[in-house]
Amino acid sequence: MWMLFNGSNLTASANELEWNGKQWSIVNHFIPFTEAEVGAPERFESDFMVQYLSDITLSAEASAVRLAGQDYDRLTLPTPTCAVCAMNLNSTAQKLAGIKCATP
Repeated sequence: MWMLFNGSNLTASANELEWNGKQWSIVNHFIPFTEAEVGAPERFESDFMVQYLSDITLSAEASAVRLAGQDYDRLTLPTPTCAVCAMNLNSTAQKLAGIKCATP
């Protein structure tokens, strides 16, 4: 849990990222919530972390951190018209990178 929410974690994803004359898609595999848990308007590209966490037993402290992160993500999902959202950055990465939504 610590690595998912620590201020040093700048995990993000991007679609149609242009680099070295090519277009790339970078998938964020470290989203620890389902779309339903945070009220996401679209499906996440990966559920790796959700599946991983479903196979382990979290300590009480780790569960509390996960629930706090879930509440934060639920409240801060960017709007579909946000320029940041067009890059498909998840809200935890936005917060940690200091990126704010252009739309309220």
